Amino acid sequence: MSNNPTEHELYTFRALAEQAQNSQVDVQQIMHHLQSNMEAMNAMQQQIGSLQASVHEQAQTQSQDQAQGHPAPLTSLTAAIEVLAAQSREQQQFQQTYQASIQLILERLAHRQTPRSSAPQPLNPKFKGNEEGMTFTEFRSKLITSFARFPDALSSGPDKVNYALQSMEGTPALFFAPYVNDEIPDDENYLTSWESFSAVMNEMHGDQHQLDEINHKLSRLRQTGPMSLYLTQFRTLSARSGWNEPALLSRFKEGLSDDIKNMLTSQWHTLTTLRQAQSAATTAYQNHQARARTQRTTHRTQVSFPNWPRKNPLPSSSSSATASTSSQSAASTGPMEVDHMRVKHITAEEKQRRREKNLCLYCGGGNHFAGDCPVKKARLAAVTVDSENESA
Repeated sequence: MSNNPTEHELYTFRALAEQAQNSQVDVQQIMHHLQSNMEAMNAMQQQIGSLQASVHEQAQTQSQDQAQGHPAPLTSLTAAIEVLAAQSREQQQFQQTYQASIQLILERLAHRQTPRSSAPQPLNPKFKGNEEGMTFTEFRSKLITSFARFPDALSSGPDKVNYALQSMEGTPALFFAPYVNDEIPDDENYLTSWESFSAVMNEMHGDQHQLDEINHKLSRLRQTGPMSLYLTQFRTLSARSGWNEPALLSRFKEGLSDDIKNMLTSQWHTLTTLRQAQSAATTAYQNHQARARTQRTTHRTQVSFPNWPRKNPLPSSSSSATASTSSQSAASTGPMEVDHMRVKHITAEEKQRRREKNLCLYCGGGNHFAGDCPVKKARLAAVTVDSENESA
């Protein structure tokens, strides 16, 4: 450390003062740095003391020279005294700063308390010993996660057991109630030993009786909706089933919808892993959905813009017999019936669309309704004229 305290050394004191309030910082480390700064402070004081002794010695020498009639250089002595006075003032200022900083650090260390981590809230929903809310496997995994997140509050066996008891209700809680209420002696250490508690819980609610239910659900699982839902359900059940990959692969393929199966027929033999089958099924489902959207769009376009038949031309001399037959058929059915035969029926969906957009229910055009449709009137007029000509 130099003769004067540096900004870095002062910053060290400020940093130590902040660390003194942090329970994560080791007290021994703070005291080590504090001791180093105090030793540097003592070294600086010794240097100032040596300088004072040197000036005092020079003053005595000057007095002796004057007494013997040998004048001493006053310039060098005056300069030394001025330097000593300046360093003394600077020393006093920094000494006050150091003392205040040290006092603050010591006070914070004396009042610092390491708070005990608060215990987490009980699990919600609570474990009830059945499939409602959560399974035993999920309950056990959540307990382990809570133990890892709150190591201080849930470190001992009794703390872990107590937390687990608070996270249970129904049948599991009723089993331990006599032990908690001191109605039955806890000779098995259920309430004090996490190992004993876990063992008896595994015997009552372990995976064996749930495994049959899981296998049953997995064997009956079918894709009846989005592929993402089927994948989620399949992965959840397969993770708890214990089946090997060939069995899971066969079950996954079997559960796919018929449309997806048909789309995967050509590449079925190449899907040898579960990951490949799930990826291919997802792609096939996306293609199936895109194709269905395209078909719906094409159908709406055809309905919105029907291909109206043109008015029949007047029969020529070469086809008078054919025209006569057609005219007689039209006259027998009547104008409205002929018009009904020529109009392409629209779907209920298209009819609703036209109503919502205030379009004509007859031709799909705008700015008029079916009663005033110019297309309908023109066609009716044309059919009527043709019928009258044939009758004449």
